[in-house]
Amino acid sequence: DTGRRYGLLNGDLNPIHLYPATSRLFGFKRPIAHALFLTGAAEAALRNAGLQLRYPCVLSADFKRPTLLPATLHCAWITPAATPAPGEGAAAGGAAGFDPAAALASPEGAGFVVLTEDRCKEVLVGAVSCHADRVKAEMGGGGGSSE
Repeated sequence: DTGRRYGLLNGDLNPIHLYPATSRLFGFKRPIAHALFLTGAAEAALRNAGLQLRYPCVLSADFKRPTLLPATLHCAWITPAATPAPGEGAAAGGAAGFDPAAALASPEGAGFVVLTEDRCKEVLVGAVSCHADRVKAEMGGGGGSSE
């Protein structure tokens, strides 16, 4: 009942997330996960793997496919120079030589991927950055000048 509980928490009671019978009306065998739920779960997995965020920060995510509930997903770091092919994701916690803390400080941020249980399909791909200019840009330019 993850979809129902999360829907009650965030107010999104779209029937696609609630019950198998209502999800079937949209072509799914079971309820699908809320996008925001998956994003939060990815952040939690990265934190459990050692990510130490400094706030404010920017977290972006591109959703690749619906996730039927219940689901077991895997979250891994990715780097722009060595993006893993599906099924070859780096272990959560980072690829050899990859420093998530340094990546967080860059405008591009620390990239991550969430994979299906078999690690063959991407569920979402994203990045998180604590770089001040990136945060200001995402927030609409920031404080501006006082004249």
